Amino acid sequence: MDLTREAIEHLQETAIAKRAAVIEAGDGSGRRYLYNDESKGYEEIDRFVKYEGSVSTVESLAELVAEYAKRFERPSGKNMTVTFTSAGATFSPDDADRRHAFTYRRVLSQQWTALRAALEEPMSHKGLIRTMQSLSPSILDYPVVFAAFQRLAISKDVKLVSEPILGAEGKSDNTYRVNLAIKGAIAGETTLPSLIDVKVQYARGGEAAYVIPVTVDLAEDDGTPVITLFAPTIGTVADQAVLDELTYFDRAMERSGLTDLLCVVNF
Repeated sequence: MDLTREAIEHLQETAIAKRAAVIEAGDGSGRRYLYNDESKGYEEIDRFVKYEGSVSTVESLAELVAEYAKRFERPSGKNMTVTFTSAGATFSPDDADRRHAFTYRRVLSQQWTALRAALEEPMSHKGLIRTMQSLSPSILDYPVVFAAFQRLAISKDVKLVSEPILGAEGKSDNTYRVNLAIKGAIAGETTLPSLIDVKVQYARGGEAAYVIPVTVDLAEDDGTPVITLFAPTIGTVADQAVLDELTYFDRAMERSGLTDLLCVVNF
């Protein structure tokens, strides 16, 4: 009897040792099963599903956070964190499992990028005209401003015969007064803006737009107009745009009832 019992136990132990602890479904679904000694059968292993993604505007980020608060059944936003950075933001829908992660990657608008590229670069009159045309959707009173600078005809025969004078009688009126000559003959005086207001979005697709005053530095090189654009406040405007994103996001979270959502800044 003892030998028989030992033989049966040996066979059972051998069968269990050869049995795979984990098997796959084999149907391409990725499902896996773990053998349970108590039930003497395989049970499906709960699979981890990673939640991740990316958005490009703060408005989309606010919508995404509100949606995942519903999916994770956290109506107040508790144990969820949004971290704003200089490049955008990151969102953790579950602080207990940081494998889930969403990102907001801020993309600067085309007009903002075009304006930055044009600043502090001396250009000819023709270069200024091309720059103004590329910024035409954003230049306030564009037809009037463009017409004023067109008076400096692109022709190489046009010369400035006087140093540009800013303002009149010592008082600034945001205009230059210059005398022009064509082929040596005096062509008269013209007035050119010394300040151009440009209204641009900071983030591409964002709702907020900002007015940036652009200073026109007009000089002459052997009679040829040389123009350089400056925007001393553009850095301050960029900082304000980021702060405005934070304000917009905070208010959106309040409207969604996510008062326990942790929102931090890491610049």
